[in-house]
Amino acid sequence: VPVIGSVMNICIRAPLSASPLRERRRVRVVLVGDRGCGRSSLVASLLHERFHAKVPAVLKAVSAGPDQTGHNLSLDIVDTSSSISERKATIKQMCSADVILIVCSFDNERSLLQCEELWFPLMTQLELDTPVVVAVNKSDLRHSTANNSLFAERARRIGNHPRVYSMVECSAKSLAFVPQLFISVQEAFFFPRSPLVDIVTGEPTAEFLQALNRVFRLLDCDHDDVLNDDELSSFQERCSGQRLGAEQIQAVKQLVASQCNESAEGGVTFTMFCQLMDILLQTRQIDSVWDILTQFGYGANLLLRDDYVSYPSALGDRAFDQSCELTPRAVGFLTRLFRQFDRDHDGGLSNAITLQQQQQQHMQLDLDKSDSNNSNNNSNNNNS
Repeated sequence: VPVIGSVMNICIRAPLSASPLRERRRVRVVLVGDRGCGRSSLVASLLHERFHAKVPAVLKAVSAGPDQTGHNLSLDIVDTSSSISERKATIKQMCSADVILIVCSFDNERSLLQCEELWFPLMTQLELDTPVVVAVNKSDLRHSTANNSLFAERARRIGNHPRVYSMVECSAKSLAFVPQLFISVQEAFFFPRSPLVDIVTGEPTAEFLQALNRVFRLLDCDHDDVLNDDELSSFQERCSGQRLGAEQIQAVKQLVASQCNESAEGGVTFTMFCQLMDILLQTRQIDSVWDILTQFGYGANLLLRDDYVSYPSALGDRAFDQSCELTPRAVGFLTRLFRQFDRDHDGGLSNAITLQQQQQQHMQLDLDKSDSNNSNNNSNNNNS
């Protein structure tokens, strides 16, 4: 999606080693896959930067240091056997993995089917939400695949599976995209998909929607339930340090409006904002979504980080005869926030509503505004 890639390049990417999501500097990746797909060859090509024609069927556990990973990180790489008799040992390794790398190959169409028929169901059975990266090895044999269109369709379906962080076509023989494959493995650990999307249904999690709801309300400075052009531009500036131009804002609004089948001329609604995040997820820009969330204080568990909500030391160090009071600015903010949710304007908030009900209110408000705009347009046409 060009607009997301260029116009809504939400955040300047920080190096993985600077990510606030994970403090660990070692990532344990476990390789699984059919015999002959090149698991061992991929690891050997990464470590030695050249192809080895003869490698063991199963490599011993090895480590790749920062000079080989491209970041201030280390990878602990564990290979497993494809033999059914060794399945228990493979399962044990999978359960201890930070990332699972499933290796398929262009000359083995069955290896792709194994993702859906073996590995994904096995992970469901084990109740694992471990990030998955799929490597399609032997890209140098791409054109020798018996049925290219069928293979491509299967690969597309597997690549879109909710469990899969990314799919990388590579070649251990030509070294094509081998470094990128293991960079993707690191990103899958630092920018996990499972807190954002249910790995079974593919739908956004309740925690993710709740976080988006808070982000939207913080961006909606005038509390009118839509993001106007200036608020959208401020959103971009907060995340990347650069404001959007008028043409770029229009392009973003047109994109989300087309996905929601409604007009964005009055601004971007909460439904459209969620759709924008969904577009980023669908196009595998999961790191961009996490960049947004971390800008607004969220950690890997979608809870606000301690460094974001820490209180000034003066609150805890004050003398017994001192007190703390809200500033007029804080009182004003809370007053505006109260009035925003006092829908019936009775000076009081009714019983707490669920997040789902709140989203339904947002959607109903969007529909009401859309109906009002259509009514005004019809009225103008009749007057004309």
